[in-house]
Amino acid sequence: MLLGTETALQELARGYGIHASYVDAMDQQQHASDDDLRAILRIMGVDAGSERAARGLLSEQRHTLETIPAPRLTVAWHGEATTLDFTLPTDRSPRVLVQLENGERRDCAASRSGARSVDGRQLTIYSISIPADLPAGYHSIIAESSGSDFESSLFVAPSRCYSPDDFRAWGVFAPAYAIHSKRSWGAGDLTDLSELFERTAQLGGGFVGILPILATFLDEPFEPSPYNPMSRLHWNEMFLDVTQAPGFA
Repeated sequence: MLLGTETALQELARGYGIHASYVDAMDQQQHASDDDLRAILRIMGVDAGSERAARGLLSEQRHTLETIPAPRLTVAWHGEATTLDFTLPTDRSPRVLVQLENGERRDCAASRSGARSVDGRQLTIYSISIPADLPAGYHSIIAESSGSDFESSLFVAPSRCYSPDDFRAWGVFAPAYAIHSKRSWGAGDLTDLSELFERTAQLGGGFVGILPILATFLDEPFEPSPYNPMSRLHWNEMFLDVTQAPGFA
């Protein structure tokens, strides 16, 4: 059954992670054409040249999703227990474990939580409890069942940004062009930036954040964005303190 007015092609594309629509900067809903969806799917090796072909591929996709033992990737938060469902043939009693990225293995509790039938094949759903004390990192969940193994990736993400115990710093963010003083020539320069460093440090600050000051186009047409440099190898001469140049006097 299609979701709402979604076509087989659109649902197939969604199954491959393709977004068929988006809201633009003017708050208007924009939709990808069928030709665009077919072109993207073709790049991914999926030939959905007609609605009939899309329906056939969609049926295969659904069957694969119904019979795959578990998602290929599970993301969990560090410090929080996670429950994951594994679907395996009824005659198999699995041993499930987590293999950490350092090679260590830990057993996980697996309990039956349901059953279903797909094309006459009886499947059992096992609820797997992922421990909350796993370290952050890239791990694997392995289900060993009757001589066949299924492996799924487990990413345990930290719930907060890394912060060393001795790091307690505040700082200032200001684009370099916006910190000009009475002595600068209409925009902040490297001398103004140096003074901001010193004042921030005197007040106990630990850092100063600025926008990129890479070389850009200063002629016509002028490119004001610091994120569109003409070179990432040189600094923008606009920020030079001309009064410090040799021979200025």
